[in-house]
Amino acid sequence: MNKFIAWVGMCSLSVTAVVQAAGLALSQIGTADSVGSAGVEGVTNNQDSAAVITNSAGITGVKGLVYQVGLEYLDINQKYEEQNSGLSLSASSEMLIPHLSMASQIDERWYYGFALYAPGGLALSYSDGLIGAGVIDSSEITVVNLDGAIAYKVSEDFSFGITGIAQYAKMKFTLSAGDESSDHDTNVSFALGAQYQVLDNVLMGLTYNASVHHDLSKLPDSVLEHDLVWPAMTALGVDYQVNRALTLNASLNWEQWSEFGDSFDRNYDDTLGGGVSASYQFTGWRLFGGVHYDQSPIDGAENRTIDMPLDETLRIGLGAEWKLESDKLIGVAYQYMDLGHGDTDWLTQQYRFSTNNIHYLTVSFKG
Repeated sequence: MNKFIAWVGMCSLSVTAVVQAAGLALSQIGTADSVGSAGVEGVTNNQDSAAVITNSAGITGVKGLVYQVGLEYLDINQKYEEQNSGLSLSASSEMLIPHLSMASQIDERWYYGFALYAPGGLALSYSDGLIGAGVIDSSEITVVNLDGAIAYKVSEDFSFGITGIAQYAKMKFTLSAGDESSDHDTNVSFALGAQYQVLDNVLMGLTYNASVHHDLSKLPDSVLEHDLVWPAMTALGVDYQVNRALTLNASLNWEQWSEFGDSFDRNYDDTLGGGVSASYQFTGWRLFGGVHYDQSPIDGAENRTIDMPLDETLRIGLGAEWKLESDKLIGVAYQYMDLGHGDTDWLTQQYRFSTNNIHYLTVSFKG
């Protein structure tokens, strides 16, 4: 029984890492704009090569060859307690997530771009095992995406794009007894994007990312009943330029976590989320910030398990960008993410989180 619990906790919590980091990283892609705006600006981005990831239609706004590199630092902190015994447990990790993208014109109507980035990934070390007694030492997940996008400018007001996605995923789990299990898989998917200039100062964007299925059959059948499914996601965004200095953004998103739950024969719900951000342009530099909220895919502590304590999330970001003499841009941003209460009633035990958050710090360079 203990080994079964160990396998379930080990594999499932590693996937929790995917959910937490990927759910963020799909909208927070290792750039200052993305982290500082809490991911809100991405759907209407038509200024730089990161649009290859967030909305391929946006690359029709670039001029010539542009590129962007970024590095995102994550500090993950979780502390929780079993209420009956008073046993205190914790999990933590520090990570670096890279970003590399480029985009360019083919002619006046056709554009293309590429991006290499990590939409998710996490490595957690447990102070005394997942549920105590030192059963599980650590869990690791690595996910890397290679995107290739092409976009077409139908008119000065309307553009659309399509992105081909090759996604690599690897999981590795370590028990205190020294046992390890790992598997990896590469599969392909796609994303669609569109942008429409409604008014001279109002831009709308719409994206759809299809789900990705990963065959990780080397993991125990008792843990992963079917393919691991990276959920499909849809986002709608609005960019409103109040004046030459101030721009406001808003976004809504839907994520298909029910399909992800089916991978483990668990009853998860699809989620809705939304956020707002603002950007103010000064001479030679820009200040921006945003906030974003997502629903919990799990309804109540009685339906939540300690191996996957998913809950509602709140992200708050702030960033700045400076223009160099060469017209290149350097950006820095910080974000705090609250992962919710995570209250869990599991295996006749009650777990309560006192700390459940992630800190982000990002530096990026636009050329």
